[in-house]
Amino acid sequence: MKKLVFILLLTALFLGSCQKNNPIQEHKNSFVLKNLGKEIFYGTIYKPDKIEYLNKGFFIAFKSNDTYHLVHVFLPKNVLDYNTSKLQSFFKHLPINFSYNKKLHFVKFTNGTGEKWIFTTSDKAKEKFQGIPAVQIGVKWGKNHLKLDAPNKNCKNCTSGGEGATSCGVNDTFSGCSVSCGSGYYACCDGDSNTCHCCKD
Repeated sequence: MKKLVFILLLTALFLGSCQKNNPIQEHKNSFVLKNLGKEIFYGTIYKPDKIEYLNKGFFIAFKSNDTYHLVHVFLPKNVLDYNTSKLQSFFKHLPINFSYNKKLHFVKFTNGTGEKWIFTTSDKAKEKFQGIPAVQIGVKWGKNHLKLDAPNKNCKNCTSGGEGATSCGVNDTFSGCSVSCGSGYYACCDGDSNTCHCCKD
């Protein structure tokens, strides 16, 4: 009987130490490491709230402290069709590190195995970072659950960006968004509705 109790005690101690050394167990929510003026984001996603694949792209939703975040990528259909199964496999390996740079027009994801995916909306960044061409990449944040800003959502009210702009952003006290657009699209950001998306030229 004493031997059984001893074995159970050792098992409990072992499981407890495993949980402490597992960063995914330790950090139930994701957190953003750095946010430089809403232009550059560095983040580590330990436990996404949601990863969803759409007919034109994908998005990752997660919470950082009391703020909801959404990182999204929209791709040409042929590019998405070719890569969807690879992306699904990639995002299974947590944690996911990401960096988004609006001015340089790219977003990079690195998974728990060290594999990298880079998406970009400019030819210059594509050449420099060896990125996959995207129609729209962006980040959104706020105190409430977020809705995805899809391309061509509302192109009438652009409080920033507008025709000819390749990127734009909204920076409110508690919410905001940032977007970068690929060839054939212009960036449109609406500060009234906190939306950032790309519109066809």
